[in-house]
Amino acid sequence: MSGYGVMPLGSPLYGKVEVRYSDALVIAAAFELPERPAELPPSLEGRPGGLGVVVFADYPESTIGPYREVVVLVPGVFNGEDVAFCPRIYVTTDVALCQGREIWGFPKKMADIEVTATLGGAVSARLSRDGQVLCSIEGEVADPLDTASASSMLDTRVVNHKVVPAVDGRGLDVDLLSAVEISAEVHEAFASSAVLRCAGEVAEVTGEERSAMVMAARCDMLLPAGVVLERFASVAVGSEEM
Repeated sequence: MSGYGVMPLGSPLYGKVEVRYSDALVIAAAFELPERPAELPPSLEGRPGGLGVVVFADYPESTIGPYREVVVLVPGVFNGEDVAFCPRIYVTTDVALCQGREIWGFPKKMADIEVTATLGGAVSARLSRDGQVLCSIEGEVADPLDTASASSMLDTRVVNHKVVPAVDGRGLDVDLLSAVEISAEVHEAFASSAVLRCAGEVAEVTGEERSAMVMAARCDMLLPAGVVLERFASVAVGSEEM
């Protein structure tokens, strides 16, 4: 992408579609989902018995600069294929927010994010927005993990419901399912159990407090260009809806 079509024109906020990350610190907590169904878009089915995941990440070096992120993923099925759906995601910079929303349709919001970890020792992470703590992890990760296995845990096909409201306020200008294949090369990883506490809009997806299996890893990652899985028939044309 040369910058054409990326706002502001002539001084785009970001460049290439793909994002590369070096020496990222990732804390991933896998947990049993509440019994109530997760928020899933049309054409995406729930996967009974699947695990939800909350990922805290500190990116000290990336192609869009340093930032931190929290991603909530729930299992789903699209056309018989297992995927992960992203109902909640938070970041600390405007570049990460706008690029994630405009390209892949990640439903990003700005937030305060703290991530600290000693691989093989204590981990602590907290997500706050508008003065409310929405999610936290406290525990220790003492058990070494095989790096190939850890990499496969982070390799994920993520599906987003990308929507953009129509400029006239009637209907949507964009309404589609997108998918992107996130890949990771883990250099060091440890795991153990810890307590995951959530509140507010995050707890609506995850539940409030539960035990979780937690992995902390140092890795390089790639977020590439994605694909459109399906376009829905709710996109506005002028002031009329299809």
